[in-house]
Amino acid sequence: MKKLLVVLVVLAGFESALSPGASTQDAAVRGRVRSGDQPLAEAIVRIQTAPSYVITEADGTFSLPVTGAAPSPLNVTVAKEGYYNRRTPWKAGDGPLDIELLPIPADNPAYAWQDPTPHPNSKDHCGTCHSAIYSEWNGDAHSRSAVNPLVMTLYNGTDVQGHPNRGAGYRLDWPDVGNCGTCHAPIAAQNAQQDLNLLRGTEKTGVSCDFCHKVREVSLDPQFPGAAQFHLRRPAAGTKLIFGPFDDATFPGDIPDFSYAPLFASSRMCAPCHEGSFFGVPVYETFSEWSKSEYPRLGVQCQDCHMASTGQRVRFANQEKGGLTRAAHRIGSHGMMGSDREEFIRRAAALKVGTEVRGDLLLVTVEVANVGAGHDLPTGQPMRHLLLEVSSRDAAGKPLRLLSGERIPAWAGDHAGAVGKAFAKVLLAASEYRQTNLLVDERDRGGDFPAPFWRKARILSDNRIRAGGRDISKYVFERPAAAAEVKVEARLIYRRAYQAMAEIKGWDVPDLVLKTAGATVRPPAIQRVPATK
Repeated sequence: MKKLLVVLVVLAGFESALSPGASTQDAAVRGRVRSGDQPLAEAIVRIQTAPSYVITEADGTFSLPVTGAAPSPLNVTVAKEGYYNRRTPWKAGDGPLDIELLPIPADNPAYAWQDPTPHPNSKDHCGTCHSAIYSEWNGDAHSRSAVNPLVMTLYNGTDVQGHPNRGAGYRLDWPDVGNCGTCHAPIAAQNAQQDLNLLRGTEKTGVSCDFCHKVREVSLDPQFPGAAQFHLRRPAAGTKLIFGPFDDATFPGDIPDFSYAPLFASSRMCAPCHEGSFFGVPVYETFSEWSKSEYPRLGVQCQDCHMASTGQRVRFANQEKGGLTRAAHRIGSHGMMGSDREEFIRRAAALKVGTEVRGDLLLVTVEVANVGAGHDLPTGQPMRHLLLEVSSRDAAGKPLRLLSGERIPAWAGDHAGAVGKAFAKVLLAASEYRQTNLLVDERDRGGDFPAPFWRKARILSDNRIRAGGRDISKYVFERPAAAAEVKVEARLIYRRAYQAMAEIKGWDVPDLVLKTAGATVRPPAIQRVPATK
């Protein structure tokens, strides 16, 4: 028989979870894990919340060492993917444990989805027992995905005041199809409700606690993103089933509830809604961008950045609701951009400026680097883009004349024509939409440029910065000989939407300056030639 695999991980805070003064002699919890009459191999056995665990043998047996001070009785937990987690009490002197794991049930399409909003008379409302997690989720875009004004105005072709025919609209182009809900309102999509205007009750809760924690597995087909790729297991009425990344999570009592799902610690969990193609054109590529980067090789998943611990909490559930103490770094945040969204985005980029004087020429080199995003910068919705603006001015504030280098493109609105460049995935609509569906208003007869992603389009250009990558651009300015000094400044600006569209829709999406960098260029010292006699 092969040796048991024992994994020991030192986690801060475990010692504090042990009852002071309670001690046992060095011992071991022994037993057997089964499902019905069949032994279960490779089940995970641990003392609840402890860092060490063992894996059951082929015959289901295990021996879990218990050393030093420990509460008595202990709670021993067992988990295996595809089964309910199980908790069993044990104390020194007990005989071998016989632990049966129950398989998770088949999916119940008639399941009544739960509202996450805290409710004093209901434990089924997630926020009742998980108030901190609920607060994080409630402040995150996932909670508003079905009602976000940007989503709804794009969906209906209105502005934020509800005025019709204001810019592009999904329903204007596709009045009989409503599949935006597959990602933005997955509960509604599971209920066969495709129209975002007709959402009711829990359907409006967007990407909610109950939906995510009913996901058993996912498929990856970017041609059909969203709800169709989530394989759910919803329990029958009167029973519970909650999937999650902890193999020792259990509710008090004997009712089966939690089930260990390693998917929750994998980027694959995010892929169905963050990888999508339309008419064969890859529009949302966040998952594949991550897949092509160095991050998978380094073992860095989406959750490691977007659900990083705040370090402020040691419990998932409220203490008064029985929440167990865990190491703080294991309590992931449910605010996908942390407590400060703007600072989270700023950390993704770095900006450097270099200068060189060659006679009456000033050479400026600007480097923009993606140092913190595990995907392209920016990613997701193609309306998002970066603007790099570069300025060189003399001591009087007068701009120097650009001799060589890029300028920001016309679609950048009030930054158009400035020295610098834009980073974006730019979609160009097919010719049949040119005269009928305007992305912008009558001021721009370019029609639908850049195009909304749901139309038949092609990628005109994509120069976004890859994960770990950098972009270097160079600019040559005329430097007047009389200039005492020149100040060079570069600004990197993040925009959630094209300015023309934002103005038509009435969106409140101010520019976010990610980084600034600059240099002061002074004239070279005057070389004095010694007088000759």
